Amino acid sequence: MTTILIEPHSDEPNTNSDIDLLRSEQSSHRDTEPLQPETPQMRWSDRVRLNQPQSNSIVAAAFIFMSGGMHIAYTFIPPDTHTSTAWFVGAIIGTIIGSTVCDFLGKKLLFLLSACFVILGGVLLVSLPNNNGALLAGRYIDGFASGLLFAPLLVLAGEESVKSLRGMLAALHETDSFALGIFVYFIPISTGSSNTDQSLTSEQTLGIVSIFYGIMPLIIIFFYFVESPVYHLVHNDENQAIDSLRRLQRPLVITSETYQQLEEHKAYVAHNKEMSLLQSIVYGLPALLKLCLFRSVVALSFSKMTYYAFATASLIGYSAETWTLIVMGLLRWLGVLISTHIIDTVGRKKVVLIGAIVCGGMAIGIGIIMDTPQNLMDEDKMRILLYLYFVFQFFAGICIASSSAYLSEAFPLVVKPYYIGIAFIVELLVQIICLTAFDFTDTASYFYVTAAIFLALFLYGLLTLPETKHDTLLEAQIKFKQLLHSSYLN
Repeated sequence: MTTILIEPHSDEPNTNSDIDLLRSEQSSHRDTEPLQPETPQMRWSDRVRLNQPQSNSIVAAAFIFMSGGMHIAYTFIPPDTHTSTAWFVGAIIGTIIGSTVCDFLGKKLLFLLSACFVILGGVLLVSLPNNNGALLAGRYIDGFASGLLFAPLLVLAGEESVKSLRGMLAALHETDSFALGIFVYFIPISTGSSNTDQSLTSEQTLGIVSIFYGIMPLIIIFFYFVESPVYHLVHNDENQAIDSLRRLQRPLVITSETYQQLEEHKAYVAHNKEMSLLQSIVYGLPALLKLCLFRSVVALSFSKMTYYAFATASLIGYSAETWTLIVMGLLRWLGVLISTHIIDTVGRKKVVLIGAIVCGGMAIGIGIIMDTPQNLMDEDKMRILLYLYFVFQFFAGICIASSSAYLSEAFPLVVKPYYIGIAFIVELLVQIICLTAFDFTDTASYFYVTAAIFLALFLYGLLTLPETKHDTLLEAQIKFKQLLHSSYLN
């Protein structure tokens, strides 16, 4: 995960006189501040530094989702289906609640509650490591925490980020965080598996790290969280919206760019207020269908069935050497990380198409090898399968990062948290189906189906996914209303 630079600010709202004072001091701040307002010619690194407070505001979610990623990785270890599915069921419940209340309670409270639930789940795992009831409760609670925050985080990322960095901000704190959590979980499992005198169980290790991932957000939220300027505009508080925009950029003063962003947000809010609830529901359906397909691919690329193929190849090809776990987790995370940092320059659509076509090909190859029983005892074939799987995971990471960006910008304002939640619930249901409806004998068929869905995403995405890099929220929303896009690669 990228280094987070922290700059504190006060959460106390500014009055009108405060804002007037800030305006009068604007020129003197500019004289002493090394960073200048964002321009199209600005270097990427300077643009990131200038807008670092936007990342600081939501980075607490990254820790919570890293804990969720660790629990997803743990899913393949429990011997019983109930324990395996518990995290996903908890996440579904949390998503329903978080999507429903985030516009009413405000997002800061949900961030705080999610962090507390992560700590509670970790404490249960540490204090009662051999208690199945505590393990179940801990997984339900951690899943609930991730689900509670999923929609609020992506809403906030879309509304707080400047348009030139929105994709990176959304993907870095959602998809990349889950992938990093998976990778982090595999490190102690791999390095400690050969140690016969382990003082901690895998559940206790998971609990300890989860407690840390819960404590860090509590600290960050209190000092650096900023409520969305769009949230304030919806509640007719323009002064608070300006103050939010001020605190989401460097230097922490009101500039002409502050007012430019304010006007973009006001146009976005005004456009959405003109639509009735029914119109918003219908307006967002094309985007919802596209992104439900997209998020199902996220689940299919890392599930119980893909783990079966990996474990078989690792066991036969390399006698279950533990380095393969680390390489698998590292490649998936690196794929997401690379994609996260290019989707605002190369574009969201191109990386989706590249990742989908390669993953489709790799899945076909894995399915062909797994379809022949004799191959399962052939070391050379299993090593080839493992290499195909590594490539599959890397390009799956490349493919899925754009889903976070699209979710943060695709839907009408009034239905946005609900539609984001629905897309995530589809992903979670796919995971539960994989855990309950398939077994090892279905692995080859599973990869054939997965290949077909990846290729369908490629073709469907080629025709229907818009390119939204550098678009305002309003421009992106309008693009998603269209079913087809004639400029295939934009």
